[in-house]
Amino acid sequence: MAVPREACLEAAAALGCDVATIQAVADVESGGRTDPTVFLFEPHWFSRLTNGHYDYLHPTLSYPRWDRAKYPRTRAAREAQFAAACKLDGDKAHQAASWGLFQIMGFNHAACGYSSAEAMADALKTSVAENVRAFCHFIKASGWAEYLAARDWAGFARRYNGPGYAQNAYDRKLRAAWERYRSA
Repeated sequence: MAVPREACLEAAAALGCDVATIQAVADVESGGRTDPTVFLFEPHWFSRLTNGHYDYLHPTLSYPRWDRAKYPRTRAAREAQFAAACKLDGDKAHQAASWGLFQIMGFNHAACGYSSAEAMADALKTSVAENVRAFCHFIKASGWAEYLAARDWAGFARRYNGPGYAQNAYDRKLRAAWERYRSA
């Protein structure tokens, strides 16, 4: 399901790309969901942000290397994991989660226009339009609009999803989603 076209018009104009590009990124990042409350706590980021302080005593909440196999399978389990991390360090837990339809990491809150990661999380939960607005701010602050405008999927993917983007075919997923939305 696509993020509504009307929610993307202003962002597309501000970023110099088409609406299908905004919809494609949202689709790939959110797994096609349009629920703005979607999030993913990232224990390897929690470890990094807390200098490994909780790795030994809380190995399900904090570990040094990304490992998809360790992620809880259900939303309820992910929420419980996040709540437990918040009890240890709420600010770092919010920074160590990716939030909303565009799965923006909480430590990017300032680039998105928020005073804290928790403020960003709370705002993104309110609406699809708020998610699109934050994404637009983030892309402009990061200087990545040119990759979207040129539909340079690999260039954008490398920056937005990290150097391992090719392993999960992130750029090809973006291109395929864009093609679907462009022709819709």
